[in-house]
Formats: sequence, C-alpha cells, structure tokens
Amino acid sequence: MEWEEVKREDDGSDIVTWRAKVPGGWLVSVWAQKTNEDGTGNDVPGGANWGGGLTFLPDDKYLWNPDPAPKATATAPKKKRSP
Repeated sequence: MEWEEVKREDDGSDIVTWRAKVPGGWLVSVWAQKTNEDGTGNDVPGGANWGGGLTFLPDDKYLWNPDPAPKATATAPKKKRSP
C-alpha cells in the first residue's frame, strides 16, 4: 500500500492527513500531534504525543482532488425594498 500526504491549507495546527488508494476509494489517516509549551511533543502527560483515526472514503472514480480549496466566503442576500 502506498500512502501520500494530503496537502492542506496551513492553519497553524499540527494535523497531518495521509491517503492510500484502495479498491473503491481511499483509506484516509488523520493525525494530530499534541504539543507542550515549548512546541515539542516531549513530556506530554501519559506519553500520548499523537492522536488520530482511520476511515474509508468511497470514491470509485478516484475524483478526490487533495489540493486545498480556497476559503468560501458567504454574503447575506440583499433584502428587496418595498416601493
């Protein structure tokens, strides 16, 4: 199985996402590093420096484009003025 890192918008977090092409879609692994005040994962209570999960994303045509999309901006609809 070949894993590739999914590029994401830099939001300052320690989240890392990987994906692997599997029959019928993608196997997706997301991990977040727990850091302490000096910016390292050292000396985290209990020694649990990483937390994460694994899921399957159905995509039989493999259309998932990992390039981060631009942030969507929404504007409220303008109210119609009565004559």
